[in-house]
Amino acid sequence: RAMGQKQSLSDLFRLKNYQIAVPFIEEVYAAGYRLGVDELIRVKNYQLSPEFMADFKTAGYDFNLDELIRIKNYQLDAATFKTFKDAGYHFSIDDQIRAKNYQISPSFAAKLKEMGCNYSLDELIKLKNYQMTSEYIGGFKKLGCDYKVDDLVRLKNYQITPEYVGGFKKLGCNYSIDELVRLKNHQISPDYIEAFQKIGTPLSIDNLIKARNYQVKPEDLKKYADAGYTFTLDEVIKLRNYSVPMEFIVGVHQDGYKNFTADELIAFRQKNISAAEIRKIRSGQEADSKN
Repeated sequence: RAMGQKQSLSDLFRLKNYQIAVPFIEEVYAAGYRLGVDELIRVKNYQLSPEFMADFKTAGYDFNLDELIRIKNYQLDAATFKTFKDAGYHFSIDDQIRAKNYQISPSFAAKLKEMGCNYSLDELIKLKNYQMTSEYIGGFKKLGCDYKVDDLVRLKNYQITPEYVGGFKKLGCNYSIDELVRLKNHQISPDYIEAFQKIGTPLSIDNLIKARNYQVKPEDLKKYADAGYTFTLDEVIKLRNYSVPMEFIVGVHQDGYKNFTADELIAFRQKNISAAEIRKIRSGQEADSKN
């Protein structure tokens, strides 16, 4: 009667053997599934509860028994299906299984959707494989950086964080990913760039890398500038390579006299001419001109 039709004695014995009671059948039918004896036995064997089956109907899914068994085998539930669907992901059963296998949680996918990231399942898997978090991706979004998945993977591989990129943006530097990778590889921080900006000497990326490689400090350039020198970065590096000390360069500067070139300063240094001697020569020349 619960099944809506008369059952043979053989079927009644089968239901009895599989411990399928009338209340169980009524619950299955109430869940929206009109199943025969063979199907009820399968439901019992695969431990599909009427609640499990009803939840999918309530969530708007009309799966057949084979599909429900497959879903059960992969330990999926209606709540997972519904959360993905509510977030805008219309995953098939195969998609849900892949998401499960790659440990992609519905909450992770939903957060990305809320940020405006319309990633495919393959892209979600790639993000998960590279241990991307919604916070990491969202950090770039807040900066206005709408990076593609491959871009995010590259940034992650080079340990480039939203904080690192944000530091450059505060300075007005909107670097490309290639440029960010170069800066990171050479350990150039936003603070290093800002220090050059503060002394009025903004440098190109090539010159920043060159300055970093030769350990040129912004404060060194400021001392040169304060002494009236207008050396190029290459000249500063040349002076460093020839071990011309800052004290000597500043020491030979005198108001009223034209500053020496980098090559002249190197020549003085190679000939062991001190700053005091140069000042003395200049004083003698000045006295002679007055006489």
